[in-house]
Amino acid sequence: MQGRYLQSIVLSVVLALGWSTAAAAQLMLTPIVGAYVPTGNVYEQPGTIGTARQGTSFAFGGRLMYSASGRLGIEVGVTYAPSKVEIITATETVSRSAHLWLGQLRLVYVLNSEWAPINIYAAAGAGMASRGGEAYDGVTGLTDLTGNLAFGALFRVGSSYRIRLEIEDYLYKTQMTFPSGESSGSRFQNDFVFSFGLSIPLG
Repeated sequence: MQGRYLQSIVLSVVLALGWSTAAAAQLMLTPIVGAYVPTGNVYEQPGTIGTARQGTSFAFGGRLMYSASGRLGIEVGVTYAPSKVEIITATETVSRSAHLWLGQLRLVYVLNSEWAPINIYAAAGAGMASRGGEAYDGVTGLTDLTGNLAFGALFRVGSSYRIRLEIEDYLYKTQMTFPSGESSGSRFQNDFVFSFGLSIPLG
């Protein structure tokens, strides 16, 4: 099911870009740094284990965007967050080492004129969230398909480079199984990435 969903997205993107001319094509690489900010618990069971939440952390990664026109593009990207897990019980709070990989495939559309000194854009597509590290030893169900939404701005620096600011949202459900066989239950996640980057033209 997930594979068919991703195939449909890729096909839609190809059709959407097909009308554009090759002369206007551009490939941009954007290294990013920023912050990963989750808003929900990955586990919650008062009276037993308690609650577990992925922590806010530094994040970094990269984006690669192909634009066959000045306003519409397709982008792939990956973000890594060395985010610890905080486990809270009735008697103590424990922090465990962990990390999170986030990836996305999405359409990017510039909302104003492509010639403006600041381009405002919106993006939407599919993504992936994958957890790992000491906090998840022996746990299964750590990778989930997500929705991906973003809003940002590109500031022109010279004729080719862009400074990029973005707010990105990953929306998904996660359900993990612990070594004991207990399930975390299905929990909705709403994870934000706030990022800063420099877009560099390739070729």
